[in-house]
Amino acid sequence: MKKNIVLTVLSVILLTSCEKELDLNYHSITPVDIIEATLTQSGLSIHVSETINMDDSLYHKTVAADYTLTDEQGNVVNAEDKPSEGKTYYLQVRRGEHIYTASSVMQPATTIDSCSFNWQKIGGQDHLYFKFTVNDIKGVDNYFYYSMKRNGKTYKWGTFTDKGYQDGLIERSVSCMTRETYEDNDPEDQDKILHDGDQITLEVYTIDSKAYDYWYSLNLSKQQGYNPLSNFEGGCQGVFMAGNVTKYSTVFHYSE
Repeated sequence: MKKNIVLTVLSVILLTSCEKELDLNYHSITPVDIIEATLTQSGLSIHVSETINMDDSLYHKTVAADYTLTDEQGNVVNAEDKPSEGKTYYLQVRRGEHIYTASSVMQPATTIDSCSFNWQKIGGQDHLYFKFTVNDIKGVDNYFYYSMKRNGKTYKWGTFTDKGYQDGLIERSVSCMTRETYEDNDPEDQDKILHDGDQITLEVYTIDSKAYDYWYSLNLSKQQGYNPLSNFEGGCQGVFMAGNVTKYSTVFHYSE
């Protein structure tokens, strides 16, 4: 009997001695500049940031930079100038000793044909989808980036093409949440939940193939851990995209 007690005590000691507090010492890395620039019918918007270390509180840090936008003839384009469809625009961003350059072809506008919320039962659960259709621009290959905003902040985003929908209506469906997630209202799920009365704005951008490659690869890189296909030269990450944006706003009502 005493032998069993001794063995039990030794087992507890061995188990507790295996517990060790891990000190995660992340290595410092050289920051990488990230540029997101969009040229639409409303003008140019640009945001420059840099990557930071894993143990910092923010993922990106906004930084200052100088930039110049020019057209095919080398003329300087002001931020508020309206660009012309079919023209190539060139963006140069200077940050300290670093110079980054990218080009993008201004795309024509599409139109949003319809938007709606729909509940569908899948695998025994009710799933909410945001469905929308846009008109394909006839006669050319089309590439699109969409942003679904909830009360002014990005809720979902993605890309699509006109493959299979050439010269017709392009249908897309965005998965939002389950009814169970909505009713549980877990604080950790607030980034997924649409609340009754939320203002929803859909933005659909027509973009060129290089900008599409960036956004498409960025979505994949979140799962597979590699850098997206930036269309900038000079060693930074990011995208410069020129294209018209079309918007549609609605209000989410849970009971509908």
